[in-house]
Amino acid sequence: MKTNLLFTFFAKMIICLSVFFLNSCKKELPQDGPVINRDELQQTRAAVSKWLDNQKTTANSHKMIVLENVKENLAFEELRIEKLNDSENLIIVPIQKGFKSEVNKGKNPINNLLLIENSAGKIRKGNIVEFIPKSNPGLTSLPPNTFHKYYNEGGIDIDGRLAFLNLNDKLLYQMDYADGKLASYGEKQQGRKDHDNPGMEPVESTQGTYTDWYLVTTYYYTDGSTEIVTEYLYTTYFDDNYFETIFYELQYGDGLLTGGTDEETMLPVQKMWNVETDIHNFGWLLISTEEIKGTKKATLPAGGYFTNIKHLNENLLIWKPADGYGWQKSGVTVAFSGSTAQSIVSGVVTTTNQNILASVIPPTTQTYTFSDVYP
Repeated sequence: MKTNLLFTFFAKMIICLSVFFLNSCKKELPQDGPVINRDELQQTRAAVSKWLDNQKTTANSHKMIVLENVKENLAFEELRIEKLNDSENLIIVPIQKGFKSEVNKGKNPINNLLLIENSAGKIRKGNIVEFIPKSNPGLTSLPPNTFHKYYNEGGIDIDGRLAFLNLNDKLLYQMDYADGKLASYGEKQQGRKDHDNPGMEPVESTQGTYTDWYLVTTYYYTDGSTEIVTEYLYTTYFDDNYFETIFYELQYGDGLLTGGTDEETMLPVQKMWNVETDIHNFGWLLISTEEIKGTKKATLPAGGYFTNIKHLNENLLIWKPADGYGWQKSGVTVAFSGSTAQSIVSGVVTTTNQNILASVIPPTTQTYTFSDVYP
């Protein structure tokens, strides 16, 4: 009898020590965010669903479809929470492949619903966030604490594009990261466009009930220089009932001008143009060079559309070296839309000759048409 009691005592001690050891080990494991038990997961899931339903009260038909599509494809079993700051948390819910965004279409992005929860447990903000990996195309999910690092450290650990969308499935802004550093930042901006003769530079105004939208991207190069590229996105139109209609290219009226079996991707073309010539002393010539890319499409009036324009350099050709001419760039802007591309250059041609004034070159524009570049 005593032997059995002694055995029972030691057995209980072993069980208690085992439980204590397991719990101690569990506490030493790194945590990616606040621990969520089953009940908290259900509460968070209900809060997210309720917040999405509340967004429908002011949604148009397009946004309603997007909200339903997002909600149906949320992977709540993979939900995680990361710390934003001392009073707010980030709720990250992966969105499954059943959700098809029009942004970055065909690039197989990793989609997440990103929500900000305040100290009272209320969701105050939400976005669809897409990530397109650059060096690891097989990546299926973002590493833990990616969003925490984005908000608190200004960067992420993996190369690729991070794009923030609203719940209308429209791009707001995007960042490209390379080697842990910001390589580019693009933001959607409101602009104005003459639909018979498209203009490239964004202007903070609207034309009546039409609003034009551009993606204005700043590229940051390793030598410390920057370049700004402006790309026309689409035009929105609101009728008297506030119904929104979206046009992607009003001068053609055939959607995004991409896709189709009749398209041919063209090789990049370098184009040089004369920005300014010294007509007084005949001492110099300023030349700008751009690289332009495009796609031929026989069904379009212009025969195709541009897909990119990149500024390469400005070259000051000097005929009178003794005058000590030099070039100081003020700004360079390149942009494209449909069958039109533009380069805008400004700066000052300096001189060490006291008898010759410096030549100020205001913003000077060169416009390319698709048929000129790809005859």
